[in-house]
Formats: sequence, structure tokens, C-alpha cells
Amino acid sequence: MADENGNTKFNGYLKNAQIDWKGKGFFVSAGLVNLKQFSEQENFWGHRYIFKSFQEEYGIAFCEDIGIVAGYEFSPVISADMALTNGEGRKFKNMDNNYKYGAGLTLKPVKGFMFRLYGDIYNTPEYMKSVSGNQKDQYSIAAFAGYSHSRFSFGAEYNRAFNYKFSPETDVNGYSVYTTIKINSKIHLYGRFDLLDATEENQNTVKEGHTIIGGFEYAPIKQVRISPNYQSWKAKSGKRENYLLMSIECKI
Repeated sequence: MADENGNTKFNGYLKNAQIDWKGKGFFVSAGLVNLKQFSEQENFWGHRYIFKSFQEEYGIAFCEDIGIVAGYEFSPVISADMALTNGEGRKFKNMDNNYKYGAGLTLKPVKGFMFRLYGDIYNTPEYMKSVSGNQKDQYSIAAFAGYSHSRFSFGAEYNRAFNYKFSPETDVNGYSVYTTIKINSKIHLYGRFDLLDATEENQNTVKEGHTIIGGFEYAPIKQVRISPNYQSWKAKSGKRENYLLMSIECKI
């Protein structure tokens, strides 16, 4: 990318840099951790290189953060987890003493089915308070249900954020459904629909609309995935924007 003087500059970041420990049903991850609030949904979506998970895409939360995630598996059916993070994403510097607190409960009643409930409190960052003194802590809740089979998977989630992006009394609802159909070991079809909907009194302050995604994926080898795909964004009071894309993922 180019800076304001027209000079080319390069940026890099670490996706994860964490220490993990597991034993006797407990697990702890510390450092730049991949948050569990995303990992379960992302596993069912399965195509993050094409489009981010709902909470990250629409600015409700980061998918990774600096902090600690810990949990306990009571049985193969039920587990719980908690997270304490700085709420500022990949930054290795905490800009203030405000944090994000989250907790989740995961149920796997029978093979293939999963249900998850999650909630968090995100203290208003100091830099947001300096922009405007009328900011409030953001609260969010999420519910997810999914089913995974050897031939297909399906997931649906509901998200609600109170004081969205720290704006007082600005609440949003988010809905996302997605599916993947496995033609064979190398070819998959997939589709997704997202809807971001503000509460009635805040429709003028939130970019409401819906996203449609569809495509197929070809994996010639395990480390490479190639996907021609269609993506469409339709603002609630705007024109539809259509895109034909080629997405490629390479893992070493």
C-alpha cells in the first residue's frame, strides 16, 4: 500500500502467537489468541479466506486478540469457556486499562450437532472517549446452531450488539446462514447469506443491508484451495453491488 507521500510501504502481522496447555478437561491459551467465539462458527463456515465470519466482518469483534482464553470440558456433551482480552485485536500494546470479558457455553448433544451461546462486555477504549464523551460499553450476545455430515455442513447464527461500536442506544441484529456441500474430496460448493439490521430508532446511523455469497472450491492438494465466487452487497436504501472474485488460499 502507499502512504500519503506516494511511497510504497509493506505491513505484516502475526495471525496467532500463543501458548496452549491442556489437561484433565481444562485448556488455557495465552498470547495473541484465536478467540473461541469465532472458531466454532468459522469451522462450520470453512471459507474464511473468502469472507470473514459475521462478527468480524461487521465490526462487532476481532477474531484474534491479546489475552487469555480458558475453558473446561465437563463431558463430551458440554463445555464452557471464558476470555479476558484487551479488545484491540492484533495490537501488542494495550492502549488503556479497559478490557473485554466474554463467556460461552457449547453443547454437542449427538454426533454432528452443535449449539453454542456466547456473551461479552467490551469496555469503551480511552481513545473512543476522547473522540466523544458520550460513548458507552458495548455488549454482545450470540447464538449458533450447526450440523456437520461427511457430505455437507450447515450453520446458522444470531448476533445482537448493544451500543454498537460504543454508540449509545445503537443496537443491531445480525443473522448469518451458510452451507457447504462436498462433491468429492477436492470439490466443494458453498453459499452464505448475511443480514445486518439496526433497531428501528437507529436506522440512519448503521450501514444496514445483506450479503449473498456463492461459489465452488477446488483443492488440487491439501495446502491449496482455489475458489471462483460471487459476492453481492445490498444496502437497505441503496443499489446492489455485485462482484465476481477469484480467491486463493495457500498454506505452508
